[in-house]
Amino acid sequence: MRAYGFCETLLDVLCDFLKNRTQQVVLYDGVSEFHDIISGVPQGSVLGPLLFLICINDIVDLFLDNSVQIKLYADDLKVYLEITCDLDNVTLQNCVNNIVEWSEVWQLKLAIDKCQYSHISLSTSSAPAVYFVSDSQLPTTTLCLKKTTMTFYAITSMHIN
Repeated sequence: MRAYGFCETLLDVLCDFLKNRTQQVVLYDGVSEFHDIISGVPQGSVLGPLLFLICINDIVDLFLDNSVQIKLYADDLKVYLEITCDLDNVTLQNCVNNIVEWSEVWQLKLAIDKCQYSHISLSTSSAPAVYFVSDSQLPTTTLCLKKTTMTFYAITSMHIN
């Protein structure tokens, strides 16, 4: 957070906010022991969403050098690209691979069951490509549009847990 210009006093306050936290589980018939929390932000806190956005903000750097577009909203990520040749399919898969690698580096789990690929085309004969997150094939949704001004886009939705 120093790279974003946070002063030392604010960094100290944030460190105090995040360290020395414990949790326990309370169930109908019992209570667990307290356990240390070594990662994450307190759920329901005002600072939680802001700290999360600061944490994931660098993901956009993965897409600076190519034609893939990205949209972020909270913990959702949309990656899209106009597919004009087979190389574009490879480019999009490489971007998905980069997202997977980024999430592993930052120890943020991707909710693979919430990830999908949307195939938007003018042609019903246009077969969608197959994309993978790690070893899991992304489910595909296909939409055929009747307008002649639209070209084929591949949109990959990623969700960060």
